[in-house]
Amino acid sequence: MGERGRSQALVPRFRIDQSGARRISGHVTFSRFYVGDRFAHGGAIALFFDDVLGRMASQLGPTGAKTAHLSLGFRRPAAVGVEVAFVARVDRVEGRKRFVSAALRDGGELIAEAMGIWIGERTAAE
Repeated sequence: MGERGRSQALVPRFRIDQSGARRISGHVTFSRFYVGDRFAHGGAIALFFDDVLGRMASQLGPTGAKTAHLSLGFRRPAAVGVEVAFVARVDRVEGRKRFVSAALRDGGELIAEAMGIWIGERTAAE
């Protein structure tokens, strides 16, 4: 299933292959629209991680969640036009804080990884 990030035209197209309550995996292709200097622009990779991790964090509670912190580590360039794999997971939940992480790989080689904290929105009862 190809997705664009809930009507957000800037998010790179990706496909979710497996989805569970605390883990999703799939594939993403950074097209020519995401070129930095011959490779996928780091900002496009950050946008992708923010969208995928936000999905993970938001499905954990009765309300959505907002990004509080997002940290990225780039290990090697991501080729443009090449499908690469991702895995995103929930590491832990502490109250309204949702700790999530993800990795982007090309044939097993780590391209980039992300860790973040999302804060669940307050409910009417809070």
